[in-house]
Amino acid sequence: GDTVDCCLDAQLNRLKPYTDDTKRPIKELLEFPPREIYLPHTSYRNLLYIYPLSVNLSNLTTRGSTSARNIAVKIQLMGGEEEIFALPLIFGKSSGQEMVKEIYSPVLYHSKSPSFYDEVKLRLPAVLDENHHLFFTFSHISCQPKENAPVETPIGYTWLPLLNNNQLVHGDFNLPVAYDRPPHNYSLVPPTNHDVNNVKWADSHKPLFSVSIRPCSTIHSLDERLENFFHMYNQLRKQAYANHHHHHHSHYQITDKDFKQAIMDTVWAQAEKLIQFLYILLDTLLSLLVRAPVLNGHVLNINQTCFETLTKIIQRIQRDLLADLNDTHGRNRLLLTYIHYECTLHTPNETDVSAISSKSASLRPSSLYFNRRVPRSTSNPDLPSPSLSPEDEMALAAANG
Repeated sequence: GDTVDCCLDAQLNRLKPYTDDTKRPIKELLEFPPREIYLPHTSYRNLLYIYPLSVNLSNLTTRGSTSARNIAVKIQLMGGEEEIFALPLIFGKSSGQEMVKEIYSPVLYHSKSPSFYDEVKLRLPAVLDENHHLFFTFSHISCQPKENAPVETPIGYTWLPLLNNNQLVHGDFNLPVAYDRPPHNYSLVPPTNHDVNNVKWADSHKPLFSVSIRPCSTIHSLDERLENFFHMYNQLRKQAYANHHHHHHSHYQITDKDFKQAIMDTVWAQAEKLIQFLYILLDTLLSLLVRAPVLNGHVLNINQTCFETLTKIIQRIQRDLLADLNDTHGRNRLLLTYIHYECTLHTPNETDVSAISSKSASLRPSSLYFNRRVPRSTSNPDLPSPSLSPEDEMALAAANG
């Protein structure tokens, strides 16, 4: 087999030469470190890895004559419920397109309860809402297709909403499988709920499909305390914006007390997450100190809360977590770096992006500023990274409606 592959490769190379003669193609690998890494995030990455583990369709009563034997799983990232909302954000295999709308697991021949060994990598949208979900279609693939008979016969469906309580899902899931495409508004609830109406479940709603979800994101901290705080902060900003522009349809009201509690809770976030999201957390707390949010016409009295929280976070880092980074004067290297390079206070009235970037440009050394604006490949700094920055992605999303 190898010689054939080599010949094919040689032919392909003749057809499509690699663009740069001086460099070899590069494969980027992302490490999943076994122990915690105490480093703040300074660039944008928002990926999701999906590992279909196994599905058991042996008790499936199939309609018609097809028996569910050679099973393939099709995976899609959906931004809505119709097929047109399948998003081209899945990284393709090296032999095909870079980004695709759907990807198939390898077919396991004559197994009604196959185990999978695939890893699917996708790029998460910068902004997720409750409609975003993963959609899985199980199909029987006929190996000797008869005339006019389809090669692929769908035999079951399941899905997984990406947000649960405004937080990105992660970990292992065991999902039931539906016989038919699920009904309207299915994507708002997980299939494990018993509230999904009019669904015929295979094997009386037993969890037949197991899948593991692993995010790698500098947007989603996966820490409940941090997520809660950032979510409330964003809701407050949205409310302020809505009130400013007279949209009064906010269904979700935050109280002073809840928000104060959310601020104080950030001190006790998981150590690794606290440090990874430290710079953005400090930015947010400082901007709240500089300009307290307005809620229903009154200014939230949170100055003291923010100040105390900042001191506690700094204490936790200097004393407990990263005492080895303190210099002889007790100044912590991580905090010095933050003050010197990373601190950016956006005042909410400057919604104009150019105003913000020119302002921050004047505060930063130009070389560093440039590096932060152009995301670079982590393994090879000469390559601009293929992933967009969140700003670019938001601009694209706005342009494409």
